[in-house]
Amino acid sequence: MLIENYIPYGWKNRVSRESLSILTHQNDRKNRLEMKEALIDRGVLIVSDSGGYFRPDGSKEDILKAKGYLLREQARSSSCRRACKAIAAALNPNKPEDDLSKNQMSLFDFLE
Repeated sequence: MLIENYIPYGWKNRVSRESLSILTHQNDRKNRLEMKEALIDRGVLIVSDSGGYFRPDGSKEDILKAKGYLLREQARSSSCRRACKAIAAALNPNKPEDDLSKNQMSLFDFLE
């Protein structure tokens, strides 16, 4: 089963999460994993918005919604990076965070 076969072209034809789960006989998490796989492995863009899922049909409206989706994903990625940096800092509270020390190796690391 290819998830893209269940996703219509065009925002006006979008399919809701609930409908997609019924059509595919899978839960939303599994469907989202398959959408990610479709994008990474096959280059199939499936846009998610509050109204459901669709494949852009090339219209101006769909392109704008796809760009909005990209911006939301980039913001989420940036937020995750900041959280990971904070977690790393919390795990190494004695490690200095200035630019000079971030780019230098300790003598002990060098000798290993």
